[in-house]
Amino acid sequence: MDYVRQILCLTTVGLSLVYGRQQYFRVQPRDVQVREGGEAMLECEVANLAGQVQWAKEGFALGFSSVIPGLPRHSMVVDRPHGIYNLRVSNASLEDDAEYECQVGPAKPHKAIRAKARLNVMSPPSSVEILNYRHFSKIEIKENEEFHLECRVRNAKPAAKIVWYRGIVELNIPNRDDQIIEVPGNNGDKRFTRYDTHSRISLKATAQDDHAEYTCEAMHEALSSDIPMKTSVQFSVFYPPGLSYIEGYTKVPPSNSSPSLDEENLKNFSDFLITVGTVVGTLIILMNVLLISCFLHRISKKRISEQSNQTRTWATIEMCAPNSHNDTVTGETLSSVNDKSATYSNEGSKNDYVTKLTFQLLINILNDCVSVAARDCLMW
Repeated sequence: MDYVRQILCLTTVGLSLVYGRQQYFRVQPRDVQVREGGEAMLECEVANLAGQVQWAKEGFALGFSSVIPGLPRHSMVVDRPHGIYNLRVSNASLEDDAEYECQVGPAKPHKAIRAKARLNVMSPPSSVEILNYRHFSKIEIKENEEFHLECRVRNAKPAAKIVWYRGIVELNIPNRDDQIIEVPGNNGDKRFTRYDTHSRISLKATAQDDHAEYTCEAMHEALSSDIPMKTSVQFSVFYPPGLSYIEGYTKVPPSNSSPSLDEENLKNFSDFLITVGTVVGTLIILMNVLLISCFLHRISKKRISEQSNQTRTWATIEMCAPNSHNDTVTGETLSSVNDKSATYSNEGSKNDYVTKLTFQLLINILNDCVSVAARDCLMW
């Protein structure tokens, strides 16, 4: 009786061990993305493998052979000792975009197991363009004029994104208008559906936009980052000339702003220097005129003195020299002496009058210059 019990216990333990080592997925299939024309590998590895393995596409079994009939671009990579049954898809196309399932059949005492994964085939956009403008064309526009640019990226799957640049700086425009348009495939098959992306921006031109480049770039998972897909236009902005200025000199303040305190002080100081220079120059000229007048006055006095001495000498000679025939002085001689004396006396008076008039004129001019200089200094 005890012997029978031991046999039943060992049998129960053996069955438990067998059923505890069920076949399972060591590597379960995962979703894969592949670029159109590329190669994809859907992995499937089974531990404790007992049943047969095959793949199914959208519920249609592909068979247990590594070569799949009717699908030459599909094949199964098999390594049975290690439980590897991967599905390879070469030269992927949009018709390969589907749901796949790795199926492991039952085998006593193992149960059948299954695991699904999706193959997403991406199609890069076929073109990018700014509507109504060729690549790198020039757009002429006036300053403060509003302009619109619309970019279109065509035939992408999934839909592409559009990024705008001004130069190399990305534009974040809150009021941009983006739209995705679905382009149906053949016979309405969703696998062949592609998408067009439109983006429209509105901006106002400024003087800084002159010669600026606006670029529309398509962003997509199937595009290579080394070769971006983009198109650009260049702006030529017409704007009125600004304030003229001399480069390297004091900047001219804008017409709608008042001059600064430093500029006002500099202007006042410049006016002061001009006034002082004018006064000093005038004084120097007057001093030179005064010196010349004094010099002329001294020469005039010297000449008058010499002429007076000569007059007295001639008078003495006329009065004292007796006639050879008469020892007395005649009336005619005295008269000539008086006339000559009067003539010399009148010439001396005229010279004195001219000298006084010159001095008076110089004094008046000097008083006027001093008054003007004093008034300008007080105003400053």
